[in-house]
Amino acid sequence: MTPRPGRQISAVETLGAARRHTSSDAPVRVLIADDQMHFRRGLRIVLESSPTPIAVVAEAENGDDAIVAALRVRPDVALLDVRMPGSSGLQAAQALSALVPSTKVLMLTVSDSPEDVALAGKAGAAGYLLKERSLQEVTAAVLAIAHGERWPIAAS
Repeated sequence: MTPRPGRQISAVETLGAARRHTSSDAPVRVLIADDQMHFRRGLRIVLESSPTPIAVVAEAENGDDAIVAALRVRPDVALLDVRMPGSSGLQAAQALSALVPSTKVLMLTVSDSPEDVALAGKAGAAGYLLKERSLQEVTAAVLAIAHGERWPIAAS
């Protein structure tokens, strides 16, 4: 289920996303691209401790490195920050849509700019989530997007 913009995700909905991905399935493979190393590491810990199998298979500190990593490891989901040094997350999303179409993109950012949201959609992102959202919601978004759902922007 895709939540309405601005609505908190519930534990029941998170559990529903997890049930769509049974424990006998292979883990959802995730790439995290963010220029803040501590944020990447913290997000890795959260995702990999999910009851639903999630494996962070690569990290990148900019859009260029995210593209190279995605070509190498072919993740199911790429979590991209909008603003990073070098190629932005928006540029990386557009490249991944063309070069690795099996990888679904979730923008995870502090930017709630309507322009960034629109550009992310045009670049092929399947979802847009603000970093201020709960870690539970980030995990639910990763699982939903891995299974072909979309995730609209949610403001606090």
